[in-house]
This record gives sequence, C-alpha cells and structure tokens, in this order.
Amino acid sequence: MPGGVLEGDDLVFWQTFLRWSQGIHSAVNRAVSEAANLSVSEFEVLIRLWSDPDRTVSQHDLSTELGWSPSRASHLLRRLEARSYIARRESGDGRLKLVQLTEPGLAQLLLAFDAHGSAFRRSLLNRLTTVERSCLLEVMNDGVAMTDDGAVDPRQAAPGPDRTAHPGDGDA
Repeated sequence: MPGGVLEGDDLVFWQTFLRWSQGIHSAVNRAVSEAANLSVSEFEVLIRLWSDPDRTVSQHDLSTELGWSPSRASHLLRRLEARSYIARRESGDGRLKLVQLTEPGLAQLLLAFDAHGSAFRRSLLNRLTTVERSCLLEVMNDGVAMTDDGAVDPRQAAPGPDRTAHPGDGDA
C-alpha cells in the first residue's frame, strides 16, 4: 500500500468515513444529552463505573481505559462530582484516587441507556445485515489491536476465527 498523502478514492473514502463516524457520534451524543443531560464522555465514564462489580475504579485506571490524559480525566470527573454523579476518595495508597458511581449517577445513567441504544441502533446497527455487522466488528477489533507501527498488539486482539476470505474478494 502506498504511504503519504491520500488522493483519489482513498481521500474520498477518508472523507466519507469522517462524515459517517461523526454523524453516528453526533446522533448518539444528542440523544444521550437530551435524555440524561450527559455528554458521551460523561456517559462513558459512568458506564465504566457501572460495569465494575464494586462500581469503583481508580482514577488512573479509568483514564488509561478511556485513553485520556490524566488532566482530561480529572477535569471531567470534577464536573461529574459537582453534579453528585460520582464520588472520589483517597485509596489510602498515596495519591491514588478511587472513583465511585453514586445513586444519582446510576439514575442518570439509566436514563441515558435507552436513548443511547435507540440512537446507536437507528444510526448504525439497523442499517447493517448480520454479515456486515460481523465484518465491521472484526475490522474495528483489528484496528483496536493495532499498534502505532502497524503491528497487532496481542493483548488487544479480539478472540475469534481468523479471516481467510472477505465478501467481494472472490475467494468465498
């Protein structure tokens, strides 16, 4: 594959991808905001906390899992804390802070779940066949597993069968 500046079909593909992904993100963000007055980033934090059995995660782990700088995470957590959706406390281990989902945060998250699911299904999932969903998920998982140098990071690779043929490759 050639490197460098995108041109022709590659540039069109990139521009279309941006419009497509931004459109989905905007629709979901709008739905979550209207239903629960949460940004998608705030929603992501609350989901991460809700997913933990204790509904508590260290601030460091939370920012790492979300791929955010400590500064960005701290700023967003301050906003959620001011609205009583989370509580932060010292872990007793130096500077490590624990972040816990509160009852008001859980109530807000539950308001957002339905709007999020409906918007994501309407914007993407309902438009795809089962095969398209499977292929897209595999491509996305491959992208998540990719390191900066283009190698696959085995810690991030999704389990599942290897791809040997792709629809349209003529190998099926």
